[in-house]
Amino acid sequence: MKYQLEIFVEGQRLDTFDYESLNIKKSTKDFKDISKVFTSFSRSITIPASKTNNKVFKHYSNTSISSGGFDGRSLKDAELKINGISLEKGKMALESVKKRNGEVYSYGIRFYGGLTELKKRIGEDYIHNLDLSSDNITNPNYRLLLSSSLLSYPSLCFILSSANRRFLYAKDNNDYISDSNLSGNGLVNIGYDSVNTVIGTSDEYGVVDNDLVGAYRVGSLIDAIESKYNLTMTGAVDFRYISEYRILLNSSNREIDSSTMNEYIDYTLTPSVFSFTTPTSYNVASNNTKTITTTDSFVKAKILTPLNTKVLTRNALRVCVQTTMTNFEVDVIRDGEVIGTISESETQESNSNYQDGFRFYGGTDTVFRAKNHAGEAEYTFKVRAAGNGSLTVSYRFANKVISGIVPNENATNYSSFTVNATSSGDSFYNVSANLPKMKVKEFIGVLTKQFNLIPEVTINESGTHNIDFKHYDYYINQGESYDVTEYIDIDSEVIKPANLYSGIEFSYKEPKTAMQQAFRTVNNRNYGDLNYEISENEDRISGNSFEMNVNTSRVPVERIGDLTNPTSDDGLAWLQLTDLSNNKVDLGNCFLYALTAPSAQINYNTGSSNINTVAPVVPSNLFYQNQTIKTVTDSQTGNTISSQFPAVCGNFFGAESDEIFLNNKNSGLGLVNLFWDNYLLMMFDSRSRKVKLSAYLPERIMIELNTNDKLSINDRIFIIESFSTNFSSGKTTLELIEVSSDIMSLFEMNDFDFSDLSGIIYHAGMNSSGEIVSEGNSTFSFLGNVKNRFIL
Repeated sequence: MKYQLEIFVEGQRLDTFDYESLNIKKSTKDFKDISKVFTSFSRSITIPASKTNNKVFKHYSNTSISSGGFDGRSLKDAELKINGISLEKGKMALESVKKRNGEVYSYGIRFYGGLTELKKRIGEDYIHNLDLSSDNITNPNYRLLLSSSLLSYPSLCFILSSANRRFLYAKDNNDYISDSNLSGNGLVNIGYDSVNTVIGTSDEYGVVDNDLVGAYRVGSLIDAIESKYNLTMTGAVDFRYISEYRILLNSSNREIDSSTMNEYIDYTLTPSVFSFTTPTSYNVASNNTKTITTTDSFVKAKILTPLNTKVLTRNALRVCVQTTMTNFEVDVIRDGEVIGTISESETQESNSNYQDGFRFYGGTDTVFRAKNHAGEAEYTFKVRAAGNGSLTVSYRFANKVISGIVPNENATNYSSFTVNATSSGDSFYNVSANLPKMKVKEFIGVLTKQFNLIPEVTINESGTHNIDFKHYDYYINQGESYDVTEYIDIDSEVIKPANLYSGIEFSYKEPKTAMQQAFRTVNNRNYGDLNYEISENEDRISGNSFEMNVNTSRVPVERIGDLTNPTSDDGLAWLQLTDLSNNKVDLGNCFLYALTAPSAQINYNTGSSNINTVAPVVPSNLFYQNQTIKTVTDSQTGNTISSQFPAVCGNFFGAESDEIFLNNKNSGLGLVNLFWDNYLLMMFDSRSRKVKLSAYLPERIMIELNTNDKLSINDRIFIIESFSTNFSSGKTTLELIEVSSDIMSLFEMNDFDFSDLSGIIYHAGMNSSGEIVSEGNSTFSFLGNVKNRFIL
């Protein structure tokens, strides 16, 4: 049947051509590229230049309209309806205007589904541009933060780590390194000697501020993304093994030493706006301004040019520093890239317009074309200085039009901010300054790939996006079932193997740290990686392995025991962030978990004294339910030892040992086993088929059909890969995966009974809400199979 498709833009229904056809496609996992997740979209649509449509687009082609006209660079709220029933909400963009004999004949528009429009809104923005200022710490006490940050600073914690030394742990012997003839090898003993206290300090004894690396909570980054882009993110991202996931703040090289430069970041710039208005001969002054705004710790520059014109302009950012200090550096950073460093004091210029003598960074000759927002950039300033004093950083912007119209030049007044420097070190810890360079869309992509998430986007009446994330298994479980046998076009059906891959390689970045390199040497593979292969035989087509690379680093955690008393167990682990030669390495993006070791005691070297520090935060590649290492008393020896709380999720694709407890009880909690296994079984099952066929579905099914629904055709079961509907003909093309009944059961709730087993047994699996949990009951229900089981 044919459908009456209606297109609404900001509540106004558009007129359409009778002959115009429209295809809308919905797709989820692509068996040819499983790292991709799709949403609905449509091709360009051509609509007539009717009276109604001309009102909507406000005679867009008439360039003499200087105010109140339609802004072709913007996305407008749009909705698609079928026979008056809402099909999908999204955004509409105007792409073209066609004329015949000098009169507007038609408009070319494109409808974007919710997720597609969201990607356009986020664009190429970076996570360091998010507003995280509420978690910055003034005058941080790193020793206290190491021992209490999980409780006092839930968004930001500091973990036991070192970026330039290697830790040993020898309690009750502060001279262990010299006694063992290990001096000069970059080693440090972090065990506290409660008997022989140290007078003064030693480079070979105790953790120092410079060792520690911050770790920022993923859930807090998600909160900042929601705030900046006016959206909500719900579902699986609220589960603790995702929200309590942490990204290392390892991009900054802090040197807290009076003989070196200390780092300062100004984050209190007063918001302001600067505008350059082009000559009136453009006659479009309202749409042709250069606007520069400063917000929090960055300056945002945006240049808007009139439509249907080409203007060659030269743009400049003038930065100068006034100070009496002799040892300083000010980095000028454009979109995360350092484009210049100022190390000499210089006065402000007195001229009021653009000068070729300007010192400008990132300014280039650029042709700004129609419909572009060109030249947009975000600027930050990073200040370093040694000694005591103040630095005033002054900046202004200039714009010079050098072709296209009568030349014109402008410059803003200077704006300034002042940083007070002291010899004692950092004045505060700035989260954004320590984040690695990572785009917002890449951050969301890492979570989507690792945890096999499907995002469903809806747009509410206020225009706010809601993104509901579900693990793939749960996404399929929540779909409906439809018998479409009677609607199928039986004239044609194409059946192919689901794929011809021989396997999948799940991998992370190449190793850089000493622990990563040592792990590869011993195990002949990189930590966290997994090669998923199927058995080969001479009669089977041999395909290539699909490579799924997550562009982040995975670092093994090193368990550290007491060298003076090997029978004791404080549950300590640490993260070494140096290479084999103890040189610093740039890991880029790196994620892990954090735990508290409540019974552990370490020595902290403050520079003037040694302090016993209790319950440090330690790194982990496993997420434990309580985020705390459990401690118990050994009934025979009376020693306090560490024991396991139930673990829920691993920070690796394959099966790795538990680095905290040095066993394999939780090796089944790899990401593939938890979130990818059922999908891969379906993908590589010899009985799975990829089927392409057509159907003429009734309106009820067409409106409600989603990519997680299951279809049955003559007792055959199918999972949807994608479907596309032509609303002129009413024909739907379906690309399906035919699966067996036992594979289908993996996406259903199943009951388990382990009441006949003795001991305290924990079982991990996905519950009826789609969350991985660890249950201690003997009978329970999990979606699919039990993922991990161990005796506590």
